[in-house]
Amino acid sequence: MPYIGRSLGDGVRARYIYAATSGQTTFSGNDSNGIALSYSDTLYMDVYQNGVLLKPVTDYASTTGTSVVLVTGASADDVLEMIVYDSFAVADTVSAANGGSFGGAVSVSGGFTATAGASSNAISLQSANFKMTDLNTNAFYRTGTFTPASGQFTVGNGSAFGNYIRIGDLVHVNFGFEFGSSSSFTGDVASITGLPFTVAENISGSTVSYVPIPFICWDNGAQWRQGIGQASEGSTSVDYPSIAAVANSYISASNPFTWATGDSLTFTGTYTTSDA
Repeated sequence: MPYIGRSLGDGVRARYIYAATSGQTTFSGNDSNGIALSYSDTLYMDVYQNGVLLKPVTDYASTTGTSVVLVTGASADDVLEMIVYDSFAVADTVSAANGGSFGGAVSVSGGFTATAGASSNAISLQSANFKMTDLNTNAFYRTGTFTPASGQFTVGNGSAFGNYIRIGDLVHVNFGFEFGSSSSFTGDVASITGLPFTVAENISGSTVSYVPIPFICWDNGAQWRQGIGQASEGSTSVDYPSIAAVANSYISASNPFTWATGDSLTFTGTYTTSDA
């Protein structure tokens, strides 16, 4: 239908509030306390008194954004016939027709929900510039920290560190220990526990599957030795970390070297998970 004023864009709707609608009755009498408005946005509000369109500021004013007061007041015989809210943006649900789209940039503050309906594809994001924000609770992309532990390693004044990046069900971890002057290994290290998410099945079959997780033993710049451990399906641990080229050669107080301050053991690997 024809209208006067700026065109309506996405998220912009015209509201017409008459005397008998939306809880607003005929306005008359003293308005010194203000006449309550149905909408707080008065930027595009027109007020009619006795059939005459009033001038903003000159004839009426919005007191707090939720009520209007006539500058000259109103007598008992005056009637505030109509308030028209035209062409102002509202915080409402905005929908595109099936198969339609919104032009230009769309900014959303607060919650955003995509409803799948009959399709499993609730929302599709197609852009080479798309990037998720780092959120620990984000269902698609998460980053965080965790603390690995081993029954054969005493941290002392050393440190245990762990970081992860999770994209969907794919988890990348970097973790390990740095040796301090009061750190120590007791016996062979058979397991490192504390992975942030449970390891999912890697290879289908009747036997338990394993995911290889490589590691490096660093002798504070003097030498390094590498090896590999296995993350077991259904667990949050890396078991049997064996030093390369020596079968069943596990990390210990003297293997692959005598550990001292500044030495480090670092694991880096990727696995899948079915955790939420």
